[in-house]
Amino acid sequence: MRVGARPRPAAAREPRLVAYTNAETVGGAEHCLATILAGLPQSFQVAVVASSPAVAEAVAAGLPAAEIVLVRPPTRFWDARAVGANMRALRRLDGDLCVINLHTPYSGLHATLAALLVRNLEVVAIEHLPLPSRSRAAHSLKRLTSRRLAAHVAVSEHTAAAIAGEARLRREAMLVIRNGVPEPVSGVCELDLPRPIVGGMGRLDRQKGFDVLVDALADLPGVSAVVAGAGPEHDALIRHARDRAVADRFAIVPWQDEVGPFLRSLDVFVLSSRYEGLPLALLEAMAAGVPIVAADVGAVGEAIVSGETGLLVSAGDPAALADAIRQLLDDEERRERLGMRAREAWGSLFAAERVQEEYVNLFTRLLR
Repeated sequence: MRVGARPRPAAAREPRLVAYTNAETVGGAEHCLATILAGLPQSFQVAVVASSPAVAEAVAAGLPAAEIVLVRPPTRFWDARAVGANMRALRRLDGDLCVINLHTPYSGLHATLAALLVRNLEVVAIEHLPLPSRSRAAHSLKRLTSRRLAAHVAVSEHTAAAIAGEARLRREAMLVIRNGVPEPVSGVCELDLPRPIVGGMGRLDRQKGFDVLVDALADLPGVSAVVAGAGPEHDALIRHARDRAVADRFAIVPWQDEVGPFLRSLDVFVLSSRYEGLPLALLEAMAAGVPIVAADVGAVGEAIVSGETGLLVSAGDPAALADAIRQLLDDEERRERLGMRAREAWGSLFAAERVQEEYVNLFTRLLR
């Protein structure tokens, strides 16, 4: 069911879950929410509330019967109209459970407040990227809403500790359910670059640190690098590669929804981010069995044990990044061993089925 569809009758009521996101673009947090919803039992009736039609469609992609409701985003911090619009949408949907997907801690405060003001609605918040705020008003509203949630979920121990500090909560008040990703599709894609090839994927912005990868490439003669993605730093990265005299060994290719073939085309997967939560790109590389070099930021160290399932380096350090990449490229047996162990760790800790089961168990407990 899509926008404007008529709700089902109340007779023989099924569990009704409303998922909210105010993200403007589809990123890792939205893919996580889509994975959670796709794992719900068929008995759940699902609606997606969002301010972006494209994001709403992406989140509901695995649920053809889901209803989509669009609400206008807030125009300022104290925006009573935005809170009211969210309350009206939630009351019309008559949900039992509302899941607020927070790509940053302060991104959905209006919706969280609105959901908490709706009677008989259990509210769950999912925290992804623990970015701080300098706003006293934002801190106050975050503390107020966090203390009234039915469940407050973080995607990693690092995120849980950071959010507890931001919201002045006891760490025990946070529940950790780590991100999970499905098995990547099989196959390998052809890359028009000389081997060996290292690379990463994600949005082309400063957070992801692809400029650091370009700097490291300057210290890796004979090595090529490729990045799959799109974003505001596309042209700047191309210019930076020219400035570092590596433009003939560096390429940017379009983002691909099926990441498996791209990942398996790499000799080493590189995560060069300046900050992260628990990045899906890293988990997808683990699932594909690709050897990994990653910046030790956010919860990356909860997924990668340096020397066992990959190599960790300090963020923003091109020399350390280049050295770790060179270590793996010079040792094929070590690459294969680390890639195999990373895949084993994905299977036991970060498979999509595991995260789906944990959320179904949580939602079921809250709806009893």
